[in-house]
Amino acid sequence: MNYNLNQTATVAEQKKSTLAALRKLLDLIREEKRTLILAFIIIFINAGLSLLGPYLIGHTIDTYIQSKQYDGVIRYSAILLVLYMVAFATNYLQMIMMGALEFGCCIVSVMQFLLNFRNCPSIFSTKTRLAI
Repeated sequence: MNYNLNQTATVAEQKKSTLAALRKLLDLIREEKRTLILAFIIIFINAGLSLLGPYLIGHTIDTYIQSKQYDGVIRYSAILLVLYMVAFATNYLQMIMMGALEFGCCIVSVMQFLLNFRNCPSIFSTKTRLAI
């Protein structure tokens, strides 16, 4: 093995190593696939709710405020309140799920690192121990 860190990789090696790193990353999160898919669904729901709010505000202004029908304003205000409460809940759930996913990936990657470090040649391990 060559441990010379002063050599730079060529473009083809960098592309190959990037794809290899992406494949390894996908292997690390394989167990978290269900959580990741559910988190993406919640992200899309949250984005949709965030876009729906200003649309409903514009509709309320154009339809009910200009014609001075304040019962419609009250009704759409209640709808907006529920909409923003659901958006808050989905945003909170999204943060919790993504945090758990990140924590799980960090644990798996640290375990992989420790298992690979244990298999390093003894010269590399000795130099590393002396540097500490």
